[in-house]
Amino acid sequence: MLTLAELGAYIREHHHRDLFRLETLPAYSAASDGGDYERFLRGEPGPTVDKTAWIDTLRTATAAGRAWRRLRLIHTPITDYERYACTWGYPDNVAAGEDVRVLVVPTGDRTHERVGDFFVLDDRHVIRSVYDAHGALQGAQIQHGTEADTLIGVRDLLWERAQPFTQWWAGTHTGTAQVA
Repeated sequence: MLTLAELGAYIREHHHRDLFRLETLPAYSAASDGGDYERFLRGEPGPTVDKTAWIDTLRTATAAGRAWRRLRLIHTPITDYERYACTWGYPDNVAAGEDVRVLVVPTGDRTHERVGDFFVLDDRHVIRSVYDAHGALQGAQIQHGTEADTLIGVRDLLWERAQPFTQWWAGTHTGTAQVA
């Protein structure tokens, strides 16, 4: 299993034109949030974590023609963590060039358990993310053969059905989005 540092190195080595990430969990526990999730829950005005390096990475990569794509499953009803990511995370990523899309899953849908989180790099390198019960990343596993081919097919199917984040998020505020 790859560590977080090894995962980062693998992505840097194999992402030349397209990176896809599927996020399926209702919530994540990430040290990089730096307490911002708790601040969001308390209704504080904005994030304190400096995301300048991350935004610069996205902006530089996409300007060089290396796509970053993210598909986020949104649960019904939307979780507090999903609302946090949609409010304090994805808008900055989209502004920096990441193509973020959303697919709303109905109440009781267990897609996140059946599919799980994964990356596809340049349509051929597939990496499955491994999380603990609290949504903390434990590592990642490189997938090969039929498993990799299946996940690439899942990526294609879900991406086709998903809405651009900005369009979907605007609809949540006008009452037209598909989130309870």
